[in-house]
Amino acid sequence: MEAGRGSTLSAQDESILALERRLWRRVATKEEAIRSTLGLSPEVYYARLSALIDSDEAVAYDPLLVQRLQRRVASAS
Repeated sequence: MEAGRGSTLSAQDESILALERRLWRRVATKEEAIRSTLGLSPEVYYARLSALIDSDEAVAYDPLLVQRLQRRVASAS
């Protein structure tokens, strides 16, 4: 299934996953994109992302991305 087709995610959740697909060389650049694109603080963004990657809807929307993010979280703990 192509990412986004038949999605039950909110537009903001889809935007969060889209930002995570990008490769960021600098944390400051990503944080500025979070603020300017989504209007969220990085703290709120990462809290939403954490909840999002545990949802079945996110897995259905983009399984490879969500699995990569889940592995990153698991390796950090």
